[in-house]
Amino acid sequence: MRFILTIAAVFALVGGLYAADIAVTPDNGKVLFTIKGTLAGTVNGSFDKFSGTAAVDDNGDLTALNGTVEVSSVNTANKGRDDHLRQDDFFDAAKFPSIAFASTEAKDASLRGDLTIRDITKPIVLTVEKTAEGFSLKGALNRVDFAIGDNVKTNMSVDKPLTIEINIKK
Repeated sequence: MRFILTIAAVFALVGGLYAADIAVTPDNGKVLFTIKGTLAGTVNGSFDKFSGTAAVDDNGDLTALNGTVEVSSVNTANKGRDDHLRQDDFFDAAKFPSIAFASTEAKDASLRGDLTIRDITKPIVLTVEKTAEGFSLKGALNRVDFAIGDNVKTNMSVDKPLTIEINIKK
């Protein structure tokens, strides 16, 4: 009996070394975006303030991700553009201060979830890649679906997907 309890304790301990929740912060992660084909060409940016939790199973696979991004922390390395992105015709940071993601399913190297921007929630699929340091998640969305952008119905770039990337270090 003592042997069985010892073996059970070892398995519990070893399992705990792999399965874990990871706090996702700017110290161990990045939230990036790219939009191509705008009047300004390709625009790369990031959100510098965010928090969340990632769940990793016993096999080291990402099984869940939930988090929020502070819209006011948008950073494209252009103060004028960043200030414009915070205004009501884009993200409207004063009225909608955060963007949220809540995963609903992990399957086949992808993470499905609900993305909420400007109080509009839509499903999104993120491709998950294991990296040497952790995970890289990538996906795309149409900004029109979230009412993001000036003249979204007539702007030349509305049909261009907005690519998002989330990097998490374990």
